[in-house]
Amino acid sequence: MANEAPKQNSVNLSYEQLQDLLRTVLSESNRMNPLEEKAMKAELEKDRRRGVLAIELGYAEELRRWNQQHSCTHYRDSKTGDAQHPSKGGGAYTTQGQMHGNDTATLLCLRCCTEWKFIPTPAEREYILNGPGMMGFAPPPVERCINKDQFVTAPPVKPEVSYQ
Repeated sequence: MANEAPKQNSVNLSYEQLQDLLRTVLSESNRMNPLEEKAMKAELEKDRRRGVLAIELGYAEELRRWNQQHSCTHYRDSKTGDAQHPSKGGGAYTTQGQMHGNDTATLLCLRCCTEWKFIPTPAEREYILNGPGMMGFAPPPVERCINKDQFVTAPPVKPEVSYQ
């Protein structure tokens, strides 16, 4: 009896049982502990809030652009300097600009910083180059502008964002 080999405990598993066992072991080893799970949830919530904030900031920027372009008259009263509508008369435009070498002109409102880039007509070009320049020049219609895409044509729509 001294020469007997120690008894070994053997387990017989089928191929499917082994696969199930390995799947269970791997899924349990990949599962997060409670602290990791809490940190992951906090990070996901932080990312969700960041996304909501980005949408809100985008809407605020579009609303600011809309208000900037549609609340300024680009016109002032000659005596008081107060904003007034050009149809009242007796005032001057609050614009300034310059003619460029490529036969384009840039006009800027000194109140709201709206910028118009356009190709002046021959009469406008002559007036700009040989006259008083573009100080107090009337803004061209948006249809004539080269930078049409910078003008907001419709008010922005408030996005529907879930805050929960």
